[in-house]
Amino acid sequence: MKRINKKASERKSEIIKAARDHFRTKDFRKITMQGLIDTIGIAKGTLYLHFSSKNEILEAVVKQMVDEQVEKIKELLNNNTSLPALEKFRLLIVESNMEEDNDQLLANLHHPDNYEIHGRHLARTIEEMAPLYASVITDGCKEKVFNTKHPLECAE
Repeated sequence: MKRINKKASERKSEIIKAARDHFRTKDFRKITMQGLIDTIGIAKGTLYLHFSSKNEILEAVVKQMVDEQVEKIKELLNNNTSLPALEKFRLLIVESNMEEDNDQLLANLHHPDNYEIHGRHLARTIEEMAPLYASVITDGCKEKVFNTKHPLECAE
């Protein structure tokens, strides 16, 4: 096999993308590091340079998904600044749901071996999403449809 040199960040993104497809379609117990190596077509050392385990890869996949979701919602809010707060809140709730094709990935995240990853995922999601909800709650307080002195805490 001919060696292809890529930047570390590019290679890591490639691994995460391939792994995301695996976690979306396969049971966690059936996914192996070797299977990922074969799918991506990289050397074993290349994979282990970036990730030490499939749990670490799953965590990177989940982090990427949260980042994408946060960016999507930020863009949604930026494009709908004139909406009333209740409508923005409704949009947040609807758009905060994961895509349907992530059922297996979420099942893998909920696997008992991944409880720590799941806990970090929940904490990170709250940390990233709460300020977005808080901004809408603040707008709602100004519109007199919400009433709180602590919008961030309510969002959390």
